[in-house]
Amino acid sequence: MRTFSTTLGSSLGIILLSIGLHQCSAEKTIQYFDESDEIVVLEYGESKRGIISHLTIGYNRNISDSRCPIDLQCFWEGMAEIEIWIQPEDEEIHFLTLPIYGHVTRTDTFRHVTLDTLGYTLALLELNPYPVYENAFSEGEYEAVIYISTENGEK
Repeated sequence: MRTFSTTLGSSLGIILLSIGLHQCSAEKTIQYFDESDEIVVLEYGESKRGIISHLTIGYNRNISDSRCPIDLQCFWEGMAEIEIWIQPEDEEIHFLTLPIYGHVTRTDTFRHVTLDTLGYTLALLELNPYPVYENAFSEGEYEAVIYISTENGEK
């Protein structure tokens, strides 16, 4: 009889765990971005889906950030790289690296580095916060402003 109650207890625990996990995943709301803007703003760890294309894009991690702090004068402007992922509708996830050099804003169009892949053109327009001497930022404080468009100009 002891074996039966242990097995029953284990089975009940697994069922309750699966119900709890299902509720957690069901409660997560999908955030969308408007492709007509060609710009998506992602906080670290966040993902969004395109309203029209259903392309999902996510900010996975910071690879490096050696940009010269705003309150210093440096020999080199430095650069930062982030890893993002994109998942076209009904396709697999693709991980990509986007760089940014120095203190660049979304209006500095001649300084953006574009990446053309999988039928999309992407560029990291801004990475905030910008480094400040003797002030470290946690990864959770980062926000990426990303340009995204189809290579043929359609959205």
